Amino acid sequence: MLDSQLLCPDCQTQHVEGVAEGMSYVLRCGACGDAILATSLIAILKPDSDRIIEARLDPRIEDRPAAAATIEKLWGLPVAEVLARDPLFRGPTRTVRDMILAVAQAGVPLVLHWPSSS
Repeated sequence: MLDSQLLCPDCQTQHVEGVAEGMSYVLRCGACGDAILATSLIAILKPDSDRIIEARLDPRIEDRPAAAATIEKLWGLPVAEVLARDPLFRGPTRTVRDMILAVAQAGVPLVLHWPSSS
């Protein structure tokens, strides 16, 4: 598993989470929040994939006023209520890809997770 192979250079933990932000996909340390690796969000969201993906709001969003304001504008709800939706999007990548890209492109950071198929 990826999170057991990467080690945060700052805090030395192996807890890695994937975050979609803007049009980038960033692997960051789940403990301290420092970025470890980044790539293109479009590159990882294959448009024809049936693999299940879950997208949640980044729990650190409340520390970012601009992103929080975007959430309230997009959903018409306070950030805390949108954060309570767990997950925000879930389904085959091909069906939720466009929603994830639109929200990320609007400046809202999302934590992405691919549940195991078992």
